[in-house]
Amino acid sequence: MDRVSVAAAGAARGLSLAVGCAVALSVTDLVFGKVHLLTLVFGASLVGVAEDYGIHYFASRQGAPARKPHALLRGLLPALWLALGTSAIAYIALGMAAFPGLRQMALFSVVGLAAAMLTVICWFPWLDRGRVPQSRAALRIGSTLSWWPRWRLALPWSLALCALALLWIAKGHLLNHMDDVRQLQNSSPSLIKQQLQVSQMLGLPSPAQFYLVKGESAEQVLEREEALKDRLDALIATKEITGYSAVSDWVPSPQMQQRNAALVRHAKKAVLDGVNAQLGESFASDGTSDGSGSLTVQAWFAQPISAAARPLWLGEHDGAFRSMVMLRGVRGQAALPALGAAAEGLGGVTWVDKPAEISGLLKRYRVSMTELLALGHLLVLAALCLRFGRSAWRAWLPTVLASLAVVVILSLMSEPWQLFNVLALMLLLGVGIDYGIYLQEHENDPQAWLAVVIGAGSTWLSFGLLGLSQTPALRAFGVTLMLGLPIVLLLAPLFRSAQADSPPDAPPAQPQNIDSIEGMSSHSNRKV
Repeated sequence: MDRVSVAAAGAARGLSLAVGCAVALSVTDLVFGKVHLLTLVFGASLVGVAEDYGIHYFASRQGAPARKPHALLRGLLPALWLALGTSAIAYIALGMAAFPGLRQMALFSVVGLAAAMLTVICWFPWLDRGRVPQSRAALRIGSTLSWWPRWRLALPWSLALCALALLWIAKGHLLNHMDDVRQLQNSSPSLIKQQLQVSQMLGLPSPAQFYLVKGESAEQVLEREEALKDRLDALIATKEITGYSAVSDWVPSPQMQQRNAALVRHAKKAVLDGVNAQLGESFASDGTSDGSGSLTVQAWFAQPISAAARPLWLGEHDGAFRSMVMLRGVRGQAALPALGAAAEGLGGVTWVDKPAEISGLLKRYRVSMTELLALGHLLVLAALCLRFGRSAWRAWLPTVLASLAVVVILSLMSEPWQLFNVLALMLLLGVGIDYGIYLQEHENDPQAWLAVVIGAGSTWLSFGLLGLSQTPALRAFGVTLMLGLPIVLLLAPLFRSAQADSPPDAPPAQPQNIDSIEGMSSHSNRKV
């Protein structure tokens, strides 16, 4: 392939990706009013999926350099439309979840893929005006298709392997689930340690964990704070925390103020009785500072000295008063169960652990995504049956086996299993099914195999290398695809229909003529 042709092919594929991403971003923003960062990260899968359409076109263009672009595209459309449909089904399954974030991902992916596909259909034949001669590297890659045997007992053995993997996974001892939100950060351990030390030295409260106190009146909120503080004092004694901050530290409840006033009166009387006994006098208190007056939260907040504690008082909302009790010097995650237990049985007191809440949300996303992944596989199989009939399993099982193999391998590697592993398997479904479709539509075409190899390589470089990242979430996404993509690539040729293999000394398959390409593009309903 000459330099001009390479540049034109690259520019055309870049055009489909740019249009797909731009249209997806615009439509998502129009529908939802904003685009989440996670949507953009997952939407980057368009690079790995939409690029395959352009690669398939130009790979076939190399095999038939003299053929007119429009005629060539018509022969490829069945495979391309089926690939788009199955990928869209996989992503539409995301939109069936109750989470707005997943629905946004689904819309972004489906719209982006459709826009990229329409760009290939509408623009590539018009932009493709030169000849695209075959390169030696392309010929060598395409000829390797003849190296792959045909797995004659693929269906029973594949079903047995799937059942064995599912049974092993169902035991529950394989996967090490990890939904902790802290895995999303990649801060230096030494930096985190220094931050904790500074917080402890300055006595700063923890913004991640605190207590929310609710009451029908300000006085009731103060009473409930004091009941909570009695339990926290015990945790201070066991060094689970070093201290806490609450509004009741400055403004006790009316009952506490009355008890304190009684103590003051008793102490004053005892002092005066002792003085009178020693001096032989009869001094008496005038009662002006016996603590009988009650201090209110509103009166205290009117004083400048209350500025530091004002953020702790949330005020009245929906007929209820609320405040926060902040903690200082929490002794790591080991202290969290005891802190949560301190709020049990106290009316109106709620333990708030923001990292735990977000981690719980990630867990619900992981479970929902796993269910939707299974549903996506079933819907994709149904779509393949409409095209290939009883032979649909040949295009579907390579991705299923690769997905299960990835789960087993990661489990044996003791890698944590999290949401981003499931997202990567969703992407593997959208990409791997395309490889099976191309090889079923053009079973003996070396150009189809060339497109599959190049597409898998580009996707692997785009996402598989994320497995080298130091960020746990990106590493999980990358490692899953780093393992899954090569497995699909190795399995897909094995599932071609059983035919008489070429003799060992047979020459490698040559690029097919126009009639053979058209015949293979209409191939369907093969017998198992």
